[in-house]
Amino acid sequence: MSVTTASMLKASTSTTTEPFDDAAAAAARPIDDILAAVNYFDVLGVHKKATNDEIRSAYIKKSRVCHPDKLPNDPRATACFQRLTEAHETLIHPRSRLNYEITLEADPSHAMMNYPMDEATAQEVFERVVHQLYTEMVDGEFETMRVILGAVNEASPYLKVSDDLINHTEDALRKIRDLMFSTQKYYRVIEDELLRLYELQMALRSLGLFELRSRLRLSLAISRSLLELPILINNATKKDHPTGILGAYVESMLQKVATALETGEQYASR
Repeated sequence: MSVTTASMLKASTSTTTEPFDDAAAAAARPIDDILAAVNYFDVLGVHKKATNDEIRSAYIKKSRVCHPDKLPNDPRATACFQRLTEAHETLIHPRSRLNYEITLEADPSHAMMNYPMDEATAQEVFERVVHQLYTEMVDGEFETMRVILGAVNEASPYLKVSDDLINHTEDALRKIRDLMFSTQKYYRVIEDELLRLYELQMALRSLGLFELRSRLRLSLAISRSLLELPILINNATKKDHPTGILGAYVESMLQKVATALETGEQYASR
């Protein structure tokens, strides 16, 4: 064989194999990224405030390129797909997502192992999350509640949701927040309602911009759930204070606002 012929064969072989090598590398890249991810958000390639729609879309997109059926010759594909599915199932459900976020905050080394923390750590982190969420809700959501209560009052004047009542409601929310900062006694009282509030907020985030009626219904539900927190804690304090720390008048105010919100919520659900 001449030198020229050998060179041509070598060039031909090189040209033939390089595209296959490039294709294999491209197919392996998503698997490399998923297996190298340090938490479930990175596994899916979404930010920590991602909505359920964004999480679901990312899961579908990534599963199409790393499913074991598509990569039968790559033994890592099965482990990759299992991790992708675990990330999706954890983050798509509000309660498991909140538990995961708490775990991630407490100990990032557990980010790829979604198992419960020990009781002491869980309690400490839960208290910190309660502080953060409740503060954000009082400072942020209450302005939304003011607008909603104004609309409810216009639609149903007989409820008489006055500015004075709204101001008393805000004062009660802040008083309860200060109480939670000063004692650990009432965290478990509001845990279920706080998780429900978190689920409502996640559901609201997942709605489209023009789903107005559903947005209204969830906004009313969020506001009512927010009011349930001080009512629950006030009832718990009646063991030590006959009328609770808020007093009978403020408690009746809160119940009245909650009733107004429930009426609006029922109307929005029709």
